[in-house]
Amino acid sequence: MGNNKKEIGSRIKSIRISQGLSMEEFGKKFEPKATKGTVSNWENGNYLPNNERLKRISEIGQVSMLYLLEGKYMLSDIHMMSDDQKENFLNDFGKPILTDDFSDKRFKQAAKRFSEFIGDKNIKTEMAILLDALIDIKENRIPKDQLEKEINDISLYLAKLPFKLLNKN
Repeated sequence: MGNNKKEIGSRIKSIRISQGLSMEEFGKKFEPKATKGTVSNWENGNYLPNNERLKRISEIGQVSMLYLLEGKYMLSDIHMMSDDQKENFLNDFGKPILTDDFSDKRFKQAAKRFSEFIGDKNIKTEMAILLDALIDIKENRIPKDQLEKEINDISLYLAKLPFKLLNKN
């Protein structure tokens, strides 16, 4: 499981760097402020921030607590995936998570047909992640405290989708 101090520290560092912040600047985003040494200790996995600061880190990085603590991606965490992770996710989509009952077969076929229609690789990847999120919800794999946020993220994404499809180049 990804819930160890070093892995969480690595994700904290990735969030800080993705925001273009120095350790000092990152520390100033907390109340009370965190020192450079404190941020360094978090990033090196020497100790974890308290729950309030963990929540603030997830807000700064615009990531879910599930991603921050366990490294598991939710729809809101797409921007933290490397290109290789997005590619692997797209290639593997549907293999380990769909069962063979009738409704899941139809769902997989529809996803494949839709994927063939879309020419934009980024949209394909985002759709694969979206469909994975929907399956996670269906399979009750989203923690209850994250469920409302995940559904809101899906709704926001879907609201933007027709624009993306109509404006693909």
